[in-house]
Amino acid sequence: MLQEQLPKLRDVYIPHADNWVATDGESILGFIGMVENHIGGLFVAPEAHRGGVGRLLPARSGMMKGGQSRCSA
Repeated sequence: MLQEQLPKLRDVYIPHADNWVATDGESILGFIGMVENHIGGLFVAPEAHRGGVGRLLPARSGMMKGGQSRCSA
């Protein structure tokens, strides 16, 4: 399923979002794409699950954008 969405993710979503990446200094742990104050996508590497990355990224990106981030389903 992800392979089918890759072109849209690469060509549409990522270029139109403000993106932040979480790393441990060597590896990418996850990233978030913000569209205005909405979370457009949040991805965490499986090896980083339950490590707080999924909470850190929305909090940091909201701070960087000068407000709170909202998640819409």
